[in-house]
Amino acid sequence: MLLHTAPQNEAILSNVGEVGDFKIKASPITVKKQGLTIYAGAISNNELLKIALKAKEDNDLLARKFLAQLIFQGCKDIKRRPLHIVPVPSRREANFKRGIKHILELVKELSRLEKIEVFDILRHQKKVKD
Repeated sequence: MLLHTAPQNEAILSNVGEVGDFKIKASPITVKKQGLTIYAGAISNNELLKIALKAKEDNDLLARKFLAQLIFQGCKDIKRRPLHIVPVPSRREANFKRGIKHILELVKELSRLEKIEVFDILRHQKKVKD
């Protein structure tokens, strides 16, 4: 999931501490690409990957709520509102196999915490590994 703001908002996020019961520190990072500022709620590590897989593959509500909270914490210092979110979709076959569109479920959880605008504009043009 990519979180972005207009190019004029170039704030660097600070460490926001521990989030939820998982005791993973939110360590937001900012990357600038082609006029967009892209925010990530934390740097990927094995613990975070396990939680993401639980949300994605096991449809684990607690894991999904944790990820939404992590994204929310990582973006709370962004001044521009509403947040604009461009979800990166899974393949149709992967969604069918899982029985859910996990990224849309994550966006729903995030929308309970923050006013967001979702731009569901990305589509797969060729087969990708999910």
